[in-house]
Amino acid sequence: MPYINLFGFPVELSALKLVPRETAQKAETAPFIFSEKQVRLGTANPDNPGFKALRETLKKKGYSVKSYYISKSSLRHILGFYENPIKESAPSAASVVLEE
Repeated sequence: MPYINLFGFPVELSALKLVPRETAQKAETAPFIFSEKQVRLGTANPDNPGFKALRETLKKKGYSVKSYYISKSSLRHILGFYENPIKESAPSAASVVLEE
């Protein structure tokens, strides 16, 4: 899995809408690019079962998923974008929630 530093990297708000913050925190994974049916995920822990489940859930929904290893500080940085208000006209039907 390639490493990427996400500090200063442009995060797409549409990617954040795809995965709820709570799911991203539990999985130690954050989406940072979403384009049509392509999703890029950054994970601080590739062994986290939540990461693996999220990746598989996205694939089952028809998304092409590319994963990257990120530092915990990059993960905190991306999770911080959830704090900013995301303008949305309606709840996202594409949002992925993991079943427990």
